[in-house]
Amino acid sequence: MGTVERMENPNIGFISTTFTDFMPVGSRPPPILTLVPEHSPHKLNVEELGSRIVALSGRVASATCRWLLLIAEFDRLDGSEAFGLGSTAHWLSHHCGITARTARDHVKVAHTLAAHDVLAEAMRSGHITYSHVRAIARVAEDDEHELVAHLLNMAMYGTVGQLEAIVRGLQTVEHELTDPVAERTRKLGEQLSTSWESDSRWQLIARLDPENGSLVQSALDAVSSCAPDGERLTGAEALVRLAEIALAAMNDSPTPPRALRGHERATV
Repeated sequence: MGTVERMENPNIGFISTTFTDFMPVGSRPPPILTLVPEHSPHKLNVEELGSRIVALSGRVASATCRWLLLIAEFDRLDGSEAFGLGSTAHWLSHHCGITARTARDHVKVAHTLAAHDVLAEAMRSGHITYSHVRAIARVAEDDEHELVAHLLNMAMYGTVGQLEAIVRGLQTVEHELTDPVAERTRKLGEQLSTSWESDSRWQLIARLDPENGSLVQSALDAVSSCAPDGERLTGAEALVRLAEIALAAMNDSPTPPRALRGHERATV
């Protein structure tokens, strides 16, 4: 019979159970952690349940912060290369069971945390969550410490929804100030606007001349028709795939990809 080691944490109610005699030394797995409440949830009133949920959410935020800082350092060292993968996002997707898009978000948020100690400390102490930092990461560069301090203050005393509304406003102002072709585009009668919605989804609205609209539609149709393994893409999925193809092409070559030539546009 194997022996069983049990270790209890009275603060959380964790019981760590390890079966030690069934595997040779050096190949034993790490302890399996099972969350065992001190009392059955059915015996707790609403106030007690709420208190425990809030307390554990702070611990989740703290653990997530430590995890993200590890990701930032892993990415800084190009750790994915040691595993034969092209990026930290791909490594996370493969080894941690998350989608590629979510993994890219994690890497971006991780670098924002690593660049701003005040953010990392606030999340480590459980005062803010991943959602707060993700919103701040959309507009804050690594050297914008004053902006981060202002947004952190809003995060500490407001809701995530209020913080995201402020971030969307900052993004809109920044877009209007930095887009050098905005005025020319308006004169042509073509428009493109982007915004972040209240549910954290990104919205794209475009109004193009017939020739340019046909060009974009042809690109979406081409991406959909060449999806691997007979995969059928929705319009939104084709748009995302098109963006991935464009970014991959620019990453693979030191020179920007060329535009279509006249005869190529004519055949679209």
